Amino acid sequence: MVRRPRAGDPEEFRKRIVESLSAFAEELRSDDLRAKVLALVPAFHLLRDLGRSLAPNEAGEAARDRILSYFRNYPLTVVHGDELLVVSGIQDWPRRLRELRVEFGWPIVSGVKFREMLAQGDVPEEQPEFANMRPEE
Repeated sequence: MVRRPRAGDPEEFRKRIVESLSAFAEELRSDDLRAKVLALVPAFHLLRDLGRSLAPNEAGEAARDRILSYFRNYPLTVVHGDELLVVSGIQDWPRRLRELRVEFGWPIVSGVKFREMLAQGDVPEEQPEFANMRPEE
């Protein structure tokens, strides 16, 4: 079993991921799919923890706080969903994004929503970097 380091130590997470993946090399020789999957679980958790540890301490412990901090650091920037997956440290980041938008009123739009706003004339100037946004951005 791979020991998970404490939060906030990205280098320690990186080292543990390397160790975990090195140990996984032995599992690749196995024909047992479940054994392979189970051997990858620690690396998956460590990778998630590494992404979460990259957010500054003042961003907060909650995924929603880390997402908001990321947006505040990169205002008016097209952000891909994979970035939010990494910084939030959770798979259910879209729910936290909806909370920020709906419950807390943050003006966060997806590529789909931006195109709808353009079609309805709700955007005063078309900005090319936003007009070409994909749904997952």
